[in-house]
Amino acid sequence: MAKPAPKAAPTDAAAAPAKSHKLLIIIIALLVLVIAGGAGWYFTRSHAPAAEPVEEAKHAPAPQAKYVPLGEKFTVNLQQEEGDRYLQVGITLKVLDAKLGSSPKFAVNSIQ
Repeated sequence: MAKPAPKAAPTDAAAAPAKSHKLLIIIIALLVLVIAGGAGWYFTRSHAPAAEPVEEAKHAPAPQAKYVPLGEKFTVNLQQEEGDRYLQVGITLKVLDAKLGSSPKFAVNSIQ
């Protein structure tokens, strides 16, 4: 009978591609981390405007808010499980410009 051939020791050529794949993966991972870090820094840095407009805003008087009711409140009966239940809703707008509050656009006819 013939003897089986002895197993050959692994050559350096077979081991080289495995290392190059690992090195390639490490380089790609480092590149992704550097790009992610740069993007994080860019988006989190302060984009504040110059100091002069901020100081002007502090000295400007605060606008007086005006509350404008839209129409009348309306009532809706809900399904009765235990006793009478209803929902009453009214809508009111907060307007910072007094000129807008007196505008005829806000005049709403009552719901019929």
